[in-house]
Amino acid sequence: MENTILSGEIEGVLFEDNGDGYGYINGDHLLTTYVAELNSSVITVSVSKTQGSWKRPY
Repeated sequence: MENTILSGEIEGVLFEDNGDGYGYINGDHLLTTYVAELNSSVITVSVSKTQGSWKRPY
């Protein structure tokens, strides 16, 4: 069996708001862009960009 070293990158977006109105129009939300990168057998996930006034929970 031949071992293949895989690598690559993918990006995804998560939109969060309170779900009960139009507050997002005024920036009352959090839009987060995540990047997942595969190098050999290690996956690293990081935040590349955020928008909106909501604070990310710790």
